[in-house]
Amino acid sequence: EQLIHDHLLHEESMLRNANNLSQKEIARLEVELQALETKMQGKMEGAESQIAMHANTLKNWYHSELTNISNIALSTLDELYTFDADQAKIKHEIERRTGRLESNMPQQVNNKLQGIVRNLFGQDMQQFQQQLNAIKTDVSQLKSISSASWNREIDRYEYKESYGGFFGSIITAVRDFFTGDRKAVDVKAKMRQQVMERYSNQISDQVTNFEQKVIAQLKHVITEAKRTIKRQITDERKRNQRALQAAEAKQDELEQKLHLLTKD
Repeated sequence: EQLIHDHLLHEESMLRNANNLSQKEIARLEVELQALETKMQGKMEGAESQIAMHANTLKNWYHSELTNISNIALSTLDELYTFDADQAKIKHEIERRTGRLESNMPQQVNNKLQGIVRNLFGQDMQQFQQQLNAIKTDVSQLKSISSASWNREIDRYEYKESYGGFFGSIITAVRDFFTGDRKAVDVKAKMRQQVMERYSNQISDQVTNFEQKVIAQLKHVITEAKRTIKRQITDERKRNQRALQAAEAKQDELEQKLHLLTKD
């Protein structure tokens, strides 16, 4: 019985020392986590301040693309129109030349937005994950914590919104391209007017709508990034506290055993 008592005393002493060290490490970890959290808050605020600049750059590109498509439509009409030309063939050729460019735009927008997101905070998020992982593995006496993969997280920030509806008015084939009399004086003028209505006249509204959507999407992406940062730091705090509580419970158990032996 004395051997058991001595063994429990020794084990309790070791566990108490380990718990004291764990408490110090938890306090140190909390300081590091708080510093990391504050740093990332600053990074996200910096990203938010750049949204308008990036949205304006993308808007200018979008305006240029729409203008180019409109010019192609008008130049195709000028190139192919003759008094006895088949209007259906002209319309088809305009659609063929502009359609390929229009259909490529959603993917181009997607790629450009993903590039903006990476530029805004992609590297900062990777550094955040690395520093968080270093905090996790820095304290050997605490319960080991498996880290989340950034590759799974970064998917949240990829721009995946479908532009099917947004570009619907652009990609939709020209309908009712030309109606009316086939009079030599005004046939081409009417066709040209309808081409402009289909392509040129909508550019201003399309660009304004596009910029608004870009800004909203980038704000949403940054909000999701901030939530991820907060969640991961909160989870890390909880895991550290659970590890410390488990060690304290073990110490309480040993103290109860010692109490029972002493009582006997």
